[in-house]
Amino acid sequence: MINLMRTKKSLIQNGFICEIFKNEKELLKHLDYYFKENSSAAIGGSVTIEQLGIYDILKEKNIETFWHWKDDFKGNEDLATRSNIYLTSANAITEDGGLFFVDQIGNRISSICFGHEKVFIIAGRNKLVKSKAEAEERVKNISVPLNTIRHNASVENGEQGDTTTVYSTANMELYLKKNPENRDIYVFLVNVDLGY
Repeated sequence: MINLMRTKKSLIQNGFICEIFKNEKELLKHLDYYFKENSSAAIGGSVTIEQLGIYDILKEKNIETFWHWKDDFKGNEDLATRSNIYLTSANAITEDGGLFFVDQIGNRISSICFGHEKVFIIAGRNKLVKSKAEAEERVKNISVPLNTIRHNASVENGEQGDTTTVYSTANMELYLKKNPENRDIYVFLVNVDLGY
């Protein structure tokens, strides 16, 4: 198992703001500080965020919230660019402090890199890996197959996890070795398994 404290130290050295939480309740209590009235939030496609119930929490606080997984915003991913904060998860986080993401159409990758005042990456311990090579393996063997099933995407050659078709949930990749200059990217690690 990858060491949470070592990963946190690496992420901080790489310019990210990082905290570790022992469970979902502790994380949500901490996030409440950032969910101020008159803010707006956007959520990138994330089973982790869905499991945590963050969309409903934001709506209960009357925060304008954009999420293309919800009926009101399906097909309108560009609405997310209006928000102050952006929440999503990584597909993998390396012990040396790198963040690895794959994306189908680029809305999540672009929001991580540009346009929001604060970006929150929330990940369970199951997303932690040793290296970038292990991150790529994790995506190939876990994230993409499970996301393909979730999307009910048809894959031309019949193999789950094929990344060569237009139906792939991994048409593009982003690997952040360090926090880009002038970006407030928070990485919140939770010591439970979340998402895939």
